[in-house]
Amino acid sequence: MKKIAAFLTLLICFQNGIAQIIESSCEAPDSITMLYEFDAKILAARQMQGDPTYINETKIDPALTNFYLEKLVAVYNAANFAAGDSVTKCLPIHVFPEAIVNWFVIGLDTNEEWVQALQMDVFPTGYAVFDSLFMDLELEVKTIIGSSNPVIVILETENCLHLEGVINAFQDLNGVNFVEPDYLIGDGNNITAQVENGYTDLIFEHGWGDCPSGCIFSHFWQIRVDDDCAVEFIDSWGNPVDFPCEPIIIDGTEEINPFSKVSIFPTIANDFLMVEIEEITFTNISLSVHSIDGKVLVQPISLEGNIHKIDITNLPQGINLLTLNIDNQLFAKRFFKN
Repeated sequence: MKKIAAFLTLLICFQNGIAQIIESSCEAPDSITMLYEFDAKILAARQMQGDPTYINETKIDPALTNFYLEKLVAVYNAANFAAGDSVTKCLPIHVFPEAIVNWFVIGLDTNEEWVQALQMDVFPTGYAVFDSLFMDLELEVKTIIGSSNPVIVILETENCLHLEGVINAFQDLNGVNFVEPDYLIGDGNNITAQVENGYTDLIFEHGWGDCPSGCIFSHFWQIRVDDDCAVEFIDSWGNPVDFPCEPIIIDGTEEINPFSKVSIFPTIANDFLMVEIEEITFTNISLSVHSIDGKVLVQPISLEGNIHKIDITNLPQGINLLTLNIDNQLFAKRFFKN
């Protein structure tokens, strides 16, 4: 396997600066497009961020999503060159979102009658503006944390949200003290995009080495997708990719999403958190706990087996983050310590 890794590294280095234009397609079966739908939505949301055109849009633009989805699918379809195979089959690389895009945190004044109704799971609450937004975004109350004023509520939806627009929509409502995203801590694999006239450059990043604190090592591949879906390998740089390329087998339906195989409960806890991992093989799994401001409360712990009981008795009361590092992919889960 080391020989395979060395060959892959040499092949990537040899191709630096050598243009390869490969005819491709922006269309694929649903089983493939589903792999990149979330990536496309995050790339679209990033383009919307800070753009006055989208300042009041609470939902991610479907046209932008489709634009990025086509570019990602074109790379997947053209993955018969070393860089393309690396970023779609061997690793594969997906986006690392800055925040969770299907829920957000809102602080509410419990003196307001509509807030009291929401606390008692009464809907509509009687506050027409809030109720309209709640229904339009297909929201549900995920968690209500605490009972003091303001009460902290996490609102979630099955859809991906344009968080900047959501904040603008909710922040001036009566009884709303604050609205903020649920930010993710750390680092990991990522995809960024730069749209130019006639083409889009996709930068695929693979990071490894203590990614919860910020990946120590990283390697980048720049792949250009023309508007006609032709794909061109532009360059690669960063730390050498000196480990074996062992492609994930895609059986026509899905890749394995490591975090979908992990359950963490309860989200409001006094003494212990339970972490349950499905029967599936991962090379390395570790967890750590951070305060909301990034302070390390529990140093990284390596996990073995399927069920783990984490003692949080001595943690400070309030919102904390349990961070899982699964084969150098970072995932964070917010919980409340009573």
